[in-house]
Amino acid sequence: MKYEIVTYPHVTLTKKVDYDYFAVPGDLPFPTEQYEVEFTSDVGEIITCACSVFEYHVLHEGDCGELVVNDHQIIRFADKIKELKEDSSAD
Repeated sequence: MKYEIVTYPHVTLTKKVDYDYFAVPGDLPFPTEQYEVEFTSDVGEIITCACSVFEYHVLHEGDCGELVVNDHQIIRFADKIKELKEDSSAD
């Protein structure tokens, strides 16, 4: 399934969350750590995105800028996160 890429011209990072995720009992004996960040747009829309541990530690509450997401995954945010590769299927 292909998701739409959405651009928010100006958002502010308002919250960072890390938590332990426990898989279905019997699948994994140990929890995995998950990371999420929450942005607020100029019109008050809340955008929640999953992120990597690297992205989590690069971002800080109060950071502002343009946000590009695809299915709750950050593609680009201000000068902090840049996409690593171009989508070759867009040809």
